Amino acid sequence: MNRHTKVFMCIAIALAAISSGCTHTKMLYRADLANEIRSSKNTTGAIVLNSGEHFNIRSIDVHGDSVSWNVEESESAATAHNRDIYEIRLNSRGKGFADGMGIGGLIGFVAGLSIGFSSGGDEWLGASSADFAAAGAMFFGFTGSILGGIVGAAKGSVNNHILTDDPPKKKESPPQQEIDFGYNDTE
Repeated sequence: MNRHTKVFMCIAIALAAISSGCTHTKMLYRADLANEIRSSKNTTGAIVLNSGEHFNIRSIDVHGDSVSWNVEESESAATAHNRDIYEIRLNSRGKGFADGMGIGGLIGFVAGLSIGFSSGGDEWLGASSADFAAAGAMFFGFTGSILGGIVGAAKGSVNNHILTDDPPKKKESPPQQEIDFGYNDTE
């Protein structure tokens, strides 16, 4: 493998790794939030209130200035005003599948292309390095898209929607009680 091919492969792998993040954070206004939630009815996620409370949710809906959701653990419904919500995280497995297929296919395509060009030609088969590169790109691109789709669907794609500028309050733990073991360490 020559020096240029190694550099090309390192750059391709680095770009693929950088582009593989599937979490998006954005500030949303009320109309944008409603549209985003309506388009993601069957997603799971989480809601973080300004008070620091955290809920894992199964379904979510917007009603004017409030948001209602079903709590995953207790199967109960809850509602909060938009100003009381710090963040809404929506996890979409379908979008994760599509993102994973694209990223996996791109990584596989570049890897197959690089491997094919670096292998050189085979005179006995009458194939050039370009032929090997094309075959490698197709095979590894297809394989990468299948594997990437499976991983993406399992992980999902998370969209973070920040509704307020102030971070949530941390829940305070009860004060620690001192225990006297009956000896004095100042002696």
